[in-house]
This record gives sequence, C-alpha cells and structure tokens, in this order.
Amino acid sequence: MTTLNATPDDIADAGRDQASDGCLSALVPYENAAPSTELAELLYLLKLGVKTNLRWIGREQPDIDAARKTSARLCTYVDRLETLIASANPNHPERL
Repeated sequence: MTTLNATPDDIADAGRDQASDGCLSALVPYENAAPSTELAELLYLLKLGVKTNLRWIGREQPDIDAARKTSARLCTYVDRLETLIASANPNHPERL
C-alpha cells in the first residue's frame, strides 16, 4: 500500500477544541491490531482523519483548508476500502 499521510493529533490540536470529537473509542495503531492488515490500516487512518477534521473545524479559528486536505485524503482511503471490500466479495464485485 502507498504511504498514507495522516496529520498527527499534536498538530491538529494546536488550537483549542470547542467540543469533544464524539468518537467513542481511542485510536489503536494498526500495527497493534491482530491481525495487521491493509483493512485495519485503512480503518485506523479513516478514524484518525475524522478526528483530525473535527479538531481542525473545532478550533477557535477553524482551519478550513487543512480540513479540506484531510477530507481529500479520507476520500482516497474510502476508495481503497471499497476496492478491498469488492475484491473480497466475488459475488458482488461492484463498488459500494
């Protein structure tokens, strides 16, 4: 899989959050998931991206450009996830 960029929390959280991000569970890096797979990596990156976007938007001065870039990466991850799901489902090869 290509190297996927994700914004670290310490950068996205440089401004003060206005509210909780609403995610119920903590981030668990895919290296610690059992088994370590591309699917687990994508799910981790999707959750990281969503939490990052919520922080970009929840700052006292929202960083819309950063949120836009994060959203573009999230779309790439979703496209790859759809491809993985379709390849694992031979009876339904169409994309979601």
